[in-house]
Amino acid sequence: MEGDENPLQAARREFREETGFDIDGEFLDLGMVRQPSGKMIHAYALQKDLDEKMVVSNKFSLEWPKKSGIVKEYPEIDRAAWLNSEQGKKKIHKGQIAFIDRLVEMLGGGTKGREESVRLENKLSPTEMHRSISSKPSKQLKLTNWSNDHDSK
Repeated sequence: MEGDENPLQAARREFREETGFDIDGEFLDLGMVRQPSGKMIHAYALQKDLDEKMVVSNKFSLEWPKKSGIVKEYPEIDRAAWLNSEQGKKKIHKGQIAFIDRLVEMLGGGTKGREESVRLENKLSPTEMHRSISSKPSKQLKLTNWSNDHDSK
């Protein structure tokens, strides 16, 4: 988080920086999950219809290979796609699967006939990720994860 931002403000800022979309609405708080590294990640979901083809990512600099002196810029998000929740669990960082499970449960536990979809923006950044989940093709929910500045191990 930056300055005096609260967690939701930080999530909205990160989302805008990494996708190019400003989002607003009634957010579902999916809580926090401790990552295997000890970092705490907080996530929200939001019903929103966004076109994955319109994602415009910011970039980050990385020296690669390490200690080579070669620094290049890479997009934080390299693509976006619609996936069902099971496919999303295979793509998402294993430490963040709980967020998909929590959202599916909030949406009614994945009752028979429900087609949950996960929009997964695969990122090169190891600390922030964005996911979208929908209960129907016409109703999309945006799940935004980010690292809190107060890492606790």
